[in-house]
Amino acid sequence: MASGVVRELLEALGASAIAAFVGLSLYLEVGQALGLGPVELMALSLGTCWAHDLAHRLYLVLTDLRGRFRISLTGSAFSLLIAGIQNGISALLMAAAGPGDLPRLVPYRFLAPGAVTLEGPGEKARLGKLASAGPTANLAISSLLLLLAPFLTNPTVHELALLAAALNAYTALTALLPLAFCDGLTIYWWSRRAWLGLLLASILLIVLSNYAFLML
Repeated sequence: MASGVVRELLEALGASAIAAFVGLSLYLEVGQALGLGPVELMALSLGTCWAHDLAHRLYLVLTDLRGRFRISLTGSAFSLLIAGIQNGISALLMAAAGPGDLPRLVPYRFLAPGAVTLEGPGEKARLGKLASAGPTANLAISSLLLLLAPFLTNPTVHELALLAAALNAYTALTALLPLAFCDGLTIYWWSRRAWLGLLLASILLIVLSNYAFLML
């Protein structure tokens, strides 16, 4: 039991390091423009990641199911790879056109360093609801931040809220991809209607958060 807890904590720390690095990668594209430091961007990425996985954990607690957090090597590799590729593309665009000429959009990030998995067999409905808990939490946070943003008078806090809204929507979209290491495949297998509804909600929030960011 104790060894299992230690292993879960170590895997959670590893996934957190990946999430922090993904947040740090945003500094090139939006950090300097918004006056945000590396620590703030890493905290934003970590908060988004853990809101997702803690929602999965909460579902396990509420339904008396057993499971644990596991780091995903494939998801971590994709998270780092896509962050690196986007940084490279942004650097080339900035060198060619200059930062002031680039569209003011929130850069996409693939954030899937780990997952909460169920121990033992589970019913299709329970597995689907467990998988949907994470992206649902991200969508709820994104919606709340978009609603609160117009009332935030501090410009930096306002921009950070819109950035967080977009990143949460991106994370929900990433989780909904029908891939083996994402939630989307399990949700699609359980209910195509639920999967489509969450997917459309994530796309809508991505559009709204980027539009609000563009209008700053």
